[in-house]
Amino acid sequence: MKVLLTGSSGFLGTRLVTELRRAGATVVPTSRGSTDGVQCDLEHPESLRDVVQRQAPDAVVNAAAYGAISSQADAVRMARVNAVGCLALFEAAEAAGVTRFVHLGTAFEYGPCTQAVDESSALQPLGSYAASKAAGSLMLRERARRASLPATILRLFNLYGRGNRLPRLDAQIERAATAREPLSLTAGAQRRDFLDVGYVAVAIARVVLAPAELFPAGATLDLARGVPWTVREFAEAYAAALGAADLLCFGQMAERADAPSDLFTHAARWRALAERLGVAPPLEAAAALAQES
Repeated sequence: MKVLLTGSSGFLGTRLVTELRRAGATVVPTSRGSTDGVQCDLEHPESLRDVVQRQAPDAVVNAAAYGAISSQADAVRMARVNAVGCLALFEAAEAAGVTRFVHLGTAFEYGPCTQAVDESSALQPLGSYAASKAAGSLMLRERARRASLPATILRLFNLYGRGNRLPRLDAQIERAATAREPLSLTAGAQRRDFLDVGYVAVAIARVVLAPAELFPAGATLDLARGVPWTVREFAEAYAAALGAADLLCFGQMAERADAPSDLFTHAARWRALAERLGVAPPLEAAAALAQES
């Protein structure tokens, strides 16, 4: 299978290229500023149809996004990439006869919760990034209802792993561990669903290349462990794996206004599919996963 992947230079995208190739796919890696792949800029939807037509992939995976880190703060650009660009990419894929379209969403489309969410929960995003990603998912799902190409949406929960970018929590902990400097953190009482990026890359590759009878065409799935941890529990476990547990200073920073207090999922649909695909999410402690990252 030939797979066109957007966002291939990102934290997840680079790993996804590796896992798709390892599984036997021919991968066309694309990114906005690509120097060793194909340039594909979701901010310029008029160019997408030509790129997809020329590459003629069997499947398209949209891992491109803008606004996931604090330095990416242009709300208009978020809307162009995460909503308009996503829809334009889908329409280009449909026009080119692509048979599988997988879009990577985010847990933050849901917004804050006091209990576990699932795929039927209302979307109440906080912040421009989450709102633009939610808009993209909703527009994509609605457009796909009228299309010959179903759109599969995988909502990813909190990814972590070596090589993540600042100011991500795991990257902050790694920097503190290397420098042996104290790290100021919030109280960390929020509950999240943390998942190793290496596992997520394998899982997505397994979905994209699944046999027809297992491919979740048109479905929306929360890709997560289904086991909530507080941010503090995760930070302590990850830091312990790096020998840096003594450097964490909880309660020295205020919570972000646009950060949901709690956000975790049942992940029942994903776990059922993952079992059938032979890639069930791990339930072991984050410390063990950190050592494998």
